[in-house]
Amino acid sequence: MTIKFKLNDKSIVWIIFIVLMIVYIVGFGVFMYRSSRVQTKPKEQYVVEMEKVIPCSVSFLTQSESQQFLKNDNDNYGRSLNKPNLIALGVDNNETLLEKWGDSASEFSDEEKSLLKDACFYVDKVLHLNSKSKTMNKQMLSIPWIFAKTIAPYYLDGLPHTRNNVIWLTDRIMSNALNARDVKILSKLLLHEKTHIWERAFPMEMQEWIHANGFEVVGTVYDDVLYRRNPDLDNNIYKNRDRVKLEVKFRDETPFDLHDVVFSVNSKNEHPYEILAYNIEKLVYENIV
Repeated sequence: MTIKFKLNDKSIVWIIFIVLMIVYIVGFGVFMYRSSRVQTKPKEQYVVEMEKVIPCSVSFLTQSESQQFLKNDNDNYGRSLNKPNLIALGVDNNETLLEKWGDSASEFSDEEKSLLKDACFYVDKVLHLNSKSKTMNKQMLSIPWIFAKTIAPYYLDGLPHTRNNVIWLTDRIMSNALNARDVKILSKLLLHEKTHIWERAFPMEMQEWIHANGFEVVGTVYDDVLYRRNPDLDNNIYKNRDRVKLEVKFRDETPFDLHDVVFSVNSKNEHPYEILAYNIEKLVYENIV
């Protein structure tokens, strides 16, 4: 006996409805599964993808270019140093200083360049997330990343710093960064240094910030031979809104090194430029990227 099914219009509508529901349920399940997989990925896996979202200009000075910069003293920083600053750097005259600095020039390995690029992308993403309300961050995004590297004998005692629009790092800093494999640690340092470049690139905006935060110029670094000279800062001496004079002085006229100093407050409050840089670097850990 053969059983025949007769489909009427109502039955066809129900069949179509059931099929569509099955397709929807399966599709939704696949979507939720993929979403859960994406959300559980470490954030660091997305660092390299940031280049597709935000153009990030990163370049590196060669050893020859770094050596030429240091020996030529393009910003006249080395030639402006007085006797106590020279003694702290282990020389007795400016020309010997420039030769010593030139001998420390080096260049980055491919692995170091890759890590620096990842950190730059991370910083730019942080700045991008904050740029809607902060003009400064938009301006910082417009500044290209330029790096130079030195090795022992370290110039400026191996301290990371900026000169003109170049961020100077050492082999020791890069070795520690490679061993740590934490892009945020390096990103924090780079954001700090890029803030110093912004401070020089946008002097009007920087002066507005200085006045808005209650700082007042009360002298220059030329007023006392014991003032330590820092290429990241301007040559002014300031008081803060509490009328405290912000100073960094060598203990005497024959300092052992650049660290042989006394702070009127502390290293994070030695100058308005440093105060701002330490505040801005916090964005790396305050924002989810």
